[in-house]
Amino acid sequence: MSLSPLRLLEHAERLVNPPSGVATRAATEEDLRRAESAAYYAVFHTAAGAIADLFFWAADPTHSIYERIYRSPAHSDINNCCKRYESLCYRTGTAFNRDIRAFAHAFQTLYKKRLDADYKPVISLTHNDARKTVQFARDTIGHFQNADPDARKVFLGLIVFPPRNDP
Repeated sequence: MSLSPLRLLEHAERLVNPPSGVATRAATEEDLRRAESAAYYAVFHTAAGAIADLFFWAADPTHSIYERIYRSPAHSDINNCCKRYESLCYRTGTAFNRDIRAFAHAFQTLYKKRLDADYKPVISLTHNDARKTVQFARDTIGHFQNADPDARKVFLGLIVFPPRNDP
């Protein structure tokens, strides 16, 4: 079974709102941190899967080449691409594709939230914060899916083929 961004979001939602039952309890700080992290990973895996589907059109997730392509972008690669895309939009005064621009902005926000949740020993994180982050990730995936297919391909290409730093 392949990794599903939507199942990651469902997992995050269960962490924020544990199911009621005999052992009913409120979400712990660890649950809230893991929910924020899982929300980010849902967005990350949306991009990674789209890259693999675009460049390995057989879309057989069991094939070793598919896995290699899927695993090729580092988190920082996608985050840096999002920064470049936003900067380009700002410098040219053009939104290019509003859904991709929204995705790029949201990815950076979620990336930082994930780093904070996973690595900062002391953060102030409320139930409401985590709930909003999970919804924000769901909306971010929606922007990606609603984007013009050609704009999405260009954006994914920018992740895989970043600009060179020629002298």
